[in-house]
Parts: sequence; structure tokens; C-alpha cells
Amino acid sequence: MAEKAAVFIDGGYLNKINTEKFKIDYQKLLFCLMGSSMELWRAYYYNCLPYRSSNPSEDDKERFNNAQRFYDRLKKIPRMSVRLGKLKYRGEDKNNKPIFEQKQVDLMLGLDIASVCLSGKVETVILVSGDGDMLPAVKTAKDENIIVRLAHGLSDTYDQALWDEADERVALNEVFFQECLLR
Repeated sequence: MAEKAAVFIDGGYLNKINTEKFKIDYQKLLFCLMGSSMELWRAYYYNCLPYRSSNPSEDDKERFNNAQRFYDRLKKIPRMSVRLGKLKYRGEDKNNKPIFEQKQVDLMLGLDIASVCLSGKVETVILVSGDGDMLPAVKTAKDENIIVRLAHGLSDTYDQALWDEADERVALNEVFFQECLLR
């Protein structure tokens, strides 16, 4: 019987490391992350809808609607769950550019990892993230004898302690992304 895996994707992180802005086929991405020896139990994608002011511009409306359509497409992938946090407006930087902060995403991601691992349904967790805040969830997974595969970008895009704690690592580079493109 194939090893069961749960995949957890931090969408903001994936967007950040996909510097070439490859058009990713997310169903292919799941299989590229798992390899041929694993069976997908469930995948989770985390992000936020774009910020929407009380009086949005036409560009803001289009950006919001495009994001909503994207998340709706992700939800149609078998065994994929989409978890959306909130963007909170934090003011402007010295160049008058708005500053936004994701809220709830890291907590949802960490709780879902812990919940899945404690359920005993999977043997492997695949985490697409570089956030050191995921370290307690990774440690919980390992305490439950779950193998943790970290899928990461370049060395300046991930927390070293998270990388060190993972059992296995997959570099998400241009070669990797070429396997996961929409055709």
C-alpha cells in the first residue's frame, strides 16, 4: 500500500519563491512534491484574498475577483482544501505604499498540521513554507513519527531552524517548477 501524505502549501510563500512567475498546475505540483511512492490523503492551500477597501478601484475589484476565481479553481482539485485568512491594513511605509499583514494563516496552517498528524491518517507531511513559525507544528509531526518533507526556495527564503528540523527537503527551483507547469 502506498504511503499516505498530506500537503500543506503556504500560498504567500509559494508566490514569493516563484520568481519566474511560472503558471503552476497545482494538481501536478502535488504529485511533483510527493513523487510516485506516495498517495495524496489531502492537500491544504493557505493564503488571503486581496485587501478590499470600502471604496475599491476597478483594478482592486479585478484583482479581488481574479483571486477569488483562482481559489475556486483550487477547490475543484480532488482532496484540496483552501483556507483563507485575512489581510489587515497596517498603514503606509515611508514611500506611501500600503502595508498589509496576513492574519490567521500561520495559525490555521500549524493547527491543521498538528490535527492531521494526531489523527494518524498520514505517514508524511509535505510543507511548502519557509516560515520559522511552523517549527512547533513540524516538531509535533515528528513527535507523532510523521516524516516531514520541507519544500523550500533559495536559502535566503526560509528559516534555517525549520530547514534543519525537516527530515527531507525538496528545492523549489526553476527545474522543479518546469515539471509542474500548466500546459
